[in-house]
Amino acid sequence: MRNKMLVYNSNLYLTERELYELNQDVDQDELRTISCDVFTLVGGRHDTPCQDSIYRKILSGSPDLFDFLECRAHCVLSHTETDKIVVYVTGYTPAVVALINVCRKLGKKLFLMHYDTKRYYYRCQVVL
Repeated sequence: MRNKMLVYNSNLYLTERELYELNQDVDQDELRTISCDVFTLVGGRHDTPCQDSIYRKILSGSPDLFDFLECRAHCVLSHTETDKIVVYVTGYTPAVVALINVCRKLGKKLFLMHYDTKRYYYRCQVVL
């Protein structure tokens, strides 16, 4: 899903409402937007701002699970329109690792969005 995200204080925000709710005094000179493709890691695990997911569900217990995870991520990400990928993390570490591996292979810049349960919003972690 191609989208534009707001960048402010090294964090990403999907909507202006989210940005201004979390930052009362926004310095407009520090605000910019980036074009990116936005996904949820695993659909249906948690509510996220994005409906498109890399994995619809996870089939645990498969002997070739790691290969499947990388294959699926490669299939989805090789059809994206930008070189920047934003993913709302919904748990499941093997899927996160597969995602990181595939982004590296494809030369994509990855931004992981983690939910902060104390502040009730997503915080961005850039994968180098």
